[in-house]
Amino acid sequence: MKRKLLIGSTALVLIGGGIAGTSVFAASAGEDDDVSQKELKEMASISQEEAINISLEEVPGEAVQTELDDEDGKAVYEVDVKAEDGKMWDFEIDAESGDVLQKEADDDGRDDDDELSDQEEQAQLKKEAELTSEESETIALKEVKGDVIENELDDENGTVVYSLEIRDDQGVEHEVEVDAKTGDVLKVEKDDDDDDEDTDDDNDGDDDEDEEDDD
Repeated sequence: MKRKLLIGSTALVLIGGGIAGTSVFAASAGEDDDVSQKELKEMASISQEEAINISLEEVPGEAVQTELDDEDGKAVYEVDVKAEDGKMWDFEIDAESGDVLQKEADDDGRDDDDELSDQEEQAQLKKEAELTSEESETIALKEVKGDVIENELDDENGTVVYSLEIRDDQGVEHEVEVDAKTGDVLKVEKDDDDDDEDTDDDNDGDDDEDEEDDD
């Protein structure tokens, strides 16, 4: 009976040792995580509040989430900003220098309740635009001579632009983008559809010639 009792006690000690070992391992893992965050905080020269202020200077609104993270050995603040128009923006701020490393609009980040109708969106863009529609057309027509057949305000990666369609004297359509704040011409591009039609016409002509040769 004593022998059985001794074996049972030994087994209990082994089991207890396993539990204790597990607890020590878990504590060590937790300490490693704490050290990592501690190192990031030591690397950071600016505070979380300063990172938020830097982001809000770029896009006025509300910071909804901020996190200190490690990007390839560099300490950065990741800041999510909800702009005044409801659009979400992702920022990465260098935690040492305060430089803006990334500023990106999150197209999928707008809440359903904040979705703007086309009219509301156009009204918001008009508030941000410093040029009138007529002024944008004057600028665009200096690039492409012809008639303006379409002109609308648009948001291109956070930049308010006038997107114009112009048909030149030969009937070819061109797309011109004008910065609605500075008046700079951002793009002048020939409509690819016109090129495709011309190519199709040329091919049809070649087919007709081939048929005549066969006759």
